[in-house]
Amino acid sequence: VVIPDQPSASELQSALSLSAGLGNLTSSRLLMQLTTLGQLTGEQKASTNLILVGKAASLPILPELTLPITLTGGQFQLDAGGEEDGVIALVNSPWAPSKVVLVVSGNSDAATVKAAQAVTTGLLRPNRAPNLALVATVDATSLPVSVAIDQTFADLGYSKNKMSRLGVNTASYA
Repeated sequence: VVIPDQPSASELQSALSLSAGLGNLTSSRLLMQLTTLGQLTGEQKASTNLILVGKAASLPILPELTLPITLTGGQFQLDAGGEEDGVIALVNSPWAPSKVVLVVSGNSDAATVKAAQAVTTGLLRPNRAPNLALVATVDATSLPVSVAIDQTFADLGYSKNKMSRLGVNTASYA
């Protein structure tokens, strides 16, 4: 995971939440290291898959990549109304043919945070290119941490239903 040399608080938050989310998705089997652009070596570029996290303007390495979205003056050229959209792109590494670079970015801190949150879900919808996703919103609905294994119908909100006839009795619950 590569962040800018002087990351903003939101860029650092994005990198950390992305790392935690990928760790969760892989049951902690994905080994990751955090480094800055200034500390990124040529050997690391050639031997590892990279995840670049930060605003487009904070990642001067982006022009070296063949991105599926136009980058002009350190800004992604997004459709009208999408200025705060997060950008997620997966491209071949220009430094090693067998490696890839995942770009988790945006034109603003808020857009970068959205992109990182979207990656942690593991569910991305491609945009006009199969290796590009633009993130307008992220569903912040939290799921229950745990659900009891043994539950009664009353626990699930159903009223009592007494079945007292002989033979076959059926009841439907939706």
